[in-house]
Amino acid sequence: MAEQDKSIVCSPSTSKSFLSCKQSARRQSCDILSSELQKVRQDILSYEKVIQVLREELIHIAHGAQQVESTQSDLSKNHPRNYKSRDGWHQVSRPSRLTKSDNVASTQFTLNTFNKFDSLSNLKDDFDPSTGSLQTRVRKAQLKNTRVEKHKVLILGDSHARSVAPRLQYNLGKDYAASSYVKPGAQMKDITIIAYGERKKMNSDDVLVLWGGSNDISKKNMRNAITEVFELVKDSKETNIVLISAPHRHDLIPNSCVNKEVCKYDRIMKKLVKLYTNVNYLETDLERSNFTKHGFHLNSKGKDLLVHQLVIQMDQILNKPKSPPISTYWEITNSVCTSDTSYDLNKGSNFIQQRRK
Repeated sequence: MAEQDKSIVCSPSTSKSFLSCKQSARRQSCDILSSELQKVRQDILSYEKVIQVLREELIHIAHGAQQVESTQSDLSKNHPRNYKSRDGWHQVSRPSRLTKSDNVASTQFTLNTFNKFDSLSNLKDDFDPSTGSLQTRVRKAQLKNTRVEKHKVLILGDSHARSVAPRLQYNLGKDYAASSYVKPGAQMKDITIIAYGERKKMNSDDVLVLWGGSNDISKKNMRNAITEVFELVKDSKETNIVLISAPHRHDLIPNSCVNKEVCKYDRIMKKLVKLYTNVNYLETDLERSNFTKHGFHLNSKGKDLLVHQLVIQMDQILNKPKSPPISTYWEITNSVCTSDTSYDLNKGSNFIQQRRK
């Protein structure tokens, strides 16, 4: 019984301690929550202050913008020609000269003075101030008439024709105007297209140089290249044309199929030249030392030799003596035969004299 009493007595003490522990834990949590709430309140107050400051700044900025707009409107009213766009650009219009002259005229004033040389105004002067300008104009016209026209030399070609025009200009002199159209990798069709347009600007004292065919031969289009050259030559009988042979391919073996086609192409071009008097052929028989290391293009030495040969060819073309006309002798007979009848020239002359009487 005593043990039971003890247990009954001890049970309420344990429950009280448990409740006290719970209450202490709740108090601690409440304290923590209260401290957090205080921090949140402080943050909210600081945020409210920041928002208030930002609002004041916005109001200040808006007020300043209104002042700027008002000043701009005043300026645009006072100066309607100058205004500022939204992008910040100013459009400024220069005042007319009339306003300047009017302002100057308004500031000028006249003085009543006596001219002691007024009696000399009745004298007549034969000097014409425009004679000097007329003399200069006449002099310029005479210089234009006596100026010798330059011979045009136009070079059309592929990469082989590079830097040939300046060398040719240096060797020909001031009486010639050398220029070139160079298109690396161009075939003969591309070259002749340019030639058709440029030949219209040239006369009998100009020379057109064509240097191509290497790319056509390497691409097995030799026949197309020959036909293009033939059509150009046939339609350009009044233009002096110089055809340069395709160079030997030293980057290949001498007995290669490409070098054989090169020889065939040059042989056909020689035959083509013989049919036309206005076409000349320049054969480039150059050694291996005149080519670059890879053996396809000419080096500076080879181009100098080629230009030297081309200068000689130009001299032969432009300074060619005109051949005299071939005179034929015809036997004059008294009768002239026609398809229908024949009549006597003497009878005809007598008949004309009788008609005149």
